Amino acid sequence: MDSMTAKVSLFARAYHTEKDGGNIFYDENAIRLLGADDYRETASNMISGREFFFPGFEGTDEEVLSAIVNRQLAPSVIGRSAFNDECMAKADSCQYIIFGAGYDTYSYSDRHRVERIFEVDLPQVIVDKTAREKAAGLEVVGNRVFVPADLGVKSSFVSGLYDAGFDRSRDVYCSMLGLSYYMTKEAFRNLAADISHLSDDSCTVCFDYPLREGSFETDRNRDLAKACGEEMKAEYDSGEMENLMRECGFEVTDYLDSDMINKRFFSSTGLMKAPEGAAYILAEKK
Repeated sequence: MDSMTAKVSLFARAYHTEKDGGNIFYDENAIRLLGADDYRETASNMISGREFFFPGFEGTDEEVLSAIVNRQLAPSVIGRSAFNDECMAKADSCQYIIFGAGYDTYSYSDRHRVERIFEVDLPQVIVDKTAREKAAGLEVVGNRVFVPADLGVKSSFVSGLYDAGFDRSRDVYCSMLGLSYYMTKEAFRNLAADISHLSDDSCTVCFDYPLREGSFETDRNRDLAKACGEEMKAEYDSGEMENLMRECGFEVTDYLDSDMINKRFFSSTGLMKAPEGAAYILAEKK
């Protein structure tokens, strides 16, 4: 059993790399992990849903698909991936935990040479990803291990992480991309608090989150997630997330709103712009 929203994110990365050259975030293994059949099926489903995304849109199937991906689906996925990659380039020689890993492809390249990669997600998603890896002939380059857990349950991942060989005496870098949207505020606070106690030394977290002042694109993504049975559960007022992270023992060292995201990642392309209802944070344990 797969996660539909995670699969759509994988499709967005694959499409961006294949059609647009991955100029913002290049993911050469996305289409291999997704598979040609699922790529075509997802593209066909998007085209069939043109009235949902852009009522009255006039154009070819390829034109409407490009509009759906580049104006609706990809900006949040590509932008946060580029932000995380940029931040992680400064965090070499650490343990890397990918919370809500879904169909992340980092472990097939390990471009930043981390010590060990821990992918945390629901058991059924891990099973599906493993099957896709095998079918695609993808080989793990980094020292990767799966940690099955339901992140909506407090401390669900902690024992599994230590059983998998996590070393609390070593630096740790954590990504939580696209995760906060699907967690209640209480659950996300519990997760941040659990992460803050993981390491005796340096602990860094990178994530995106939804702002209450959304946009047409974020509202459409919310509707799409609900239609996939994965309802978004939280929105945050300006400054609310920074306060939450501070209470959990973190200091925000980088914050990007939509204007900043556009300037840093989308200024060189006219295909995409950052969704107005999202923000990015990099935070370090105090």
